[in-house]
Amino acid sequence: TEVTDGTGLPASYDVRWAAGALTWSAATAVAQGSCKVLLAGTVIGARRSCTVLGLAAAKAYQFQLVAFRGTLNVNAVFGSLSNIASGSTAATTAPAAVAAVSVSPASVSLAAGASQQLTATLKDSAGMVLTGPTLTWASSTGAVATVNDSGLVTGVAAGTATISATSGGVTGTATVTVAAPVTNPGTVADLAVTGVTDSSVTLAFTEVTDGTGLPASYDVRWAAGALTWSAATAVAQGSCKVLLAGTVIGARRSCTVLGLAAAKAYQFQLVQYRCRLDARRPAGRARGVGHAEPGPWNCARGANATAHGGAGGLGRQPVEPASGDVGER
Repeated sequence: TEVTDGTGLPASYDVRWAAGALTWSAATAVAQGSCKVLLAGTVIGARRSCTVLGLAAAKAYQFQLVAFRGTLNVNAVFGSLSNIASGSTAATTAPAAVAAVSVSPASVSLAAGASQQLTATLKDSAGMVLTGPTLTWASSTGAVATVNDSGLVTGVAAGTATISATSGGVTGTATVTVAAPVTNPGTVADLAVTGVTDSSVTLAFTEVTDGTGLPASYDVRWAAGALTWSAATAVAQGSCKVLLAGTVIGARRSCTVLGLAAAKAYQFQLVQYRCRLDARRPAGRARGVGHAEPGPWNCARGANATAHGGAGGLGRQPVEPASGDVGER
């Protein structure tokens, strides 16, 4: 119960503690908790409670205080020492066991080189969140995605990895999908004329990537005589007809250009790309038949592929637009 400081105002208090029996001159001033010295008074006659922190578990202590007015170690005027209060701290309680671990977000998509922070929530059997237990992070496939000790995931290469957070033998997981890096489409370097008839030419080339790990599509053009890409005609007949969809990266592909005139020299060229042809920007314009400026579909194209060949000399190594003389009827 609070007392007067002798002037009609509430006294202040110097509170001390000791492990075992207390002797005031040897006791320790309270330094942690709401009983910390100095403890200012509030209302004379009021019942006052305060807490002493920083004590050891399962140990007996004694406590005592003295009321005073003024400033400690300067001009303090003390009353009599209080009675001694005794008490023992409780034994340490075992932390609650982890019953569930959840990882958020549970599914993540990343580009190679990008990072995403994951968080793990630990709960006990009553559903209460736990903050003390140790947590260990791990990746099932470090070649696809790595994770550090704080749950930061970084994409390494295309694929899928499972990220786990484990505490007390209980594990939660998240799935991380890493996309292949997007590059420009590959370049066809072996376009060649491999066959002719009186109205058609057969072309062959090796398929390339579209830059995302999928087969590219192809815009194939032809011209009678020397070919200039911007003025060349998109193939409209035969299996080389634009657009020519890709099948398998690295596969040897053949297709036929139909509707040609007999006994006439032609040149052929293609470009590999991804996205839809003629996908223009709102203010853009097509730059030739079957080709457009990159637009909302994020069109990307590779270098034009060229080749050279002719009737009676088929399969020559391509160094310029593929050429072929259509046979006579």
